[in-house]
Amino acid sequence: MLKQWIESQQQAVYLLVDLLSQPELLPLFCRQGGEDAQPLFQPAEFEEHKEKGPWLLPLSQLIKKDPDILTEYSSLAGIWLSSAHSPEAVSKHLQSLLLAIYEGEAVLFRYYDINVLAPFLSSLTVTKQEEFMGPYSSPCHGA
Repeated sequence: MLKQWIESQQQAVYLLVDLLSQPELLPLFCRQGGEDAQPLFQPAEFEEHKEKGPWLLPLSQLIKKDPDILTEYSSLAGIWLSSAHSPEAVSKHLQSLLLAIYEGEAVLFRYYDINVLAPFLSSLTVTKQEEFMGPYSSPCHGA
């Protein structure tokens, strides 16, 4: 299913990963020649947690070089996204979702966790889903 989803994309493909639950993903990405991984915990309030938080891994170039690379990632959980927008625009939007207001307080919203995103999106109207999704297409919840 994941391979079919990726092959159907006409835009850049990214993997949104939570390094707290899968710390091996970033080193794997770098070993395979991946570049431009972007930590989403860049704002000052998250800087000390950057290495354990969500990262956006641009995979389009790696997949073009080696389509079999997906076998390395297939057993690892993450949220696959595609977007026609720049990696910076996608990253900026994802960063804007990190804090949510709950009972008057700003709290971390772990939307980058597959177990949080799927039920959250299903609770929204189509219009709200599109607003939340911003500059990227419907995610594919890979596992």
